[in-house]
Parts: sequence; structure tokens; C-alpha cells
Amino acid sequence: MRNAHSPIGALLLALIALYTAVSSTASAAEVACPSVQLTLLNTQWSSLPTYNGSPATLDLTFYSACTYYAVTFTAEPMCPYLAAGQPTFLQSIPANGIFTVPLQLYAKALNVTCPIEVLVSAQYGAGYSSLSTPTATYVATVYVPPYPTFSASISGSAYLGVPSLVYLAVEDPYGFPAQVSISGQSLAVLSPLAPVQINKTAEIPVLVLPLLHSGLAADLNN
Repeated sequence: MRNAHSPIGALLLALIALYTAVSSTASAAEVACPSVQLTLLNTQWSSLPTYNGSPATLDLTFYSACTYYAVTFTAEPMCPYLAAGQPTFLQSIPANGIFTVPLQLYAKALNVTCPIEVLVSAQYGAGYSSLSTPTATYVATVYVPPYPTFSASISGSAYLGVPSLVYLAVEDPYGFPAQVSISGQSLAVLSPLAPVQINKTAEIPVLVLPLLHSGLAADLNN
């Protein structure tokens, strides 16, 4: 009989302990609940509607304390201003985590507020077990902003033939992270040469070289 204190015996004991720890961790990673239990944390447009009937994407952020598999999210607008797109399907939702679900909607009007029901349906729970209550409904109030225009203004002085620093103030109150591309008319833009990332508002320093009577142009891409 081999001695447990021999090198081979110690190796076998270490492998058994490692297997037990890995199995315990894998089991602990899944948390079983009898029903769908999510917490709706936030709603935010990731793609804004730009005209009546245009598609848009609304991101919903949830917290889940439990494990679910084959989960479908279906939007049901409770007003005439929005229409639902295709449901969103997630293969799995891990326990004790925050996740975001994109929902496609169609805007039938702008500058309006609309409550939305979100039906969440899970096919399985932890370990692909059955759920006693596989569906749950969450309600969010969504504001559909007006057409996402932006404004821009320039401050500072520029002199013909002399590199000059001016400031471009950009405001995009209904937009989310976007890029501003800056170009010149009869004027060389020395910096920035690449598009500038902004979030709603920004004041961008611009180094220019006026050649003739000139001006700046700013193009915003959401």
C-alpha cells in the first residue's frame, strides 16, 4: 500500500483537492431562483430616432442575482408614439452581474414621452432547471427627443498667415458619445487632424492658419 506521504500520494491528494475546489467554484457560479427576478437599473438611447417612423435602439441595464438561460426581452409600448421591433434574445444571464440589453423601437413621433412594458421570458434557470414563474414584466418611461440637431460657436482671434488658436464650442444636448470632424474654408486646420470624441458638450481648441477670408466647418456624427 502506498504511503500518502510519498511524492505520488501527495500529488494525488493535491489533484483531488484541486478538482474539488474547481467543482465547488463552478457550482457557486450559478445561482438558482424559482422565477425571473431582475432589477431594472437604467434606460438610455444608444441610437436616437431622427424622423417619424425611423428605427432607434434603447439600451436597458439590468442587475441579475440569479442564473438564467435562453432569455427573451420583448418591448410593448403603452402609447401610440412608439412601435416595437424584433425581440432581443440572450443565450444566458450570469448571476450577480449587471448587463445591458438593446431593444429596437420605431418612433412614430418626436419630442414625446411614452411608458414601455418590457416582458422578460426565461426558458431555464440555473443548471437548465425549470422555473415556476418564467416571465416578468418591467415598466420604463422613455422620452423621445426632438430631431438631434447640434449647435457650434467659435471664440478667439485668428490673423491672416499666422497660426492662431481658437475655440470651437459644440453642444449636442440629445446626443450621446459622438465624433466632431473639423475642416477649414480657405483656412488650414493644423490641429486636431482626427475626429474629436465628445459627449453632449465640448470646447475644442483648434489651431488654424488663415489663408484668405475664411471660416471653420464642423460635422457631427452620432
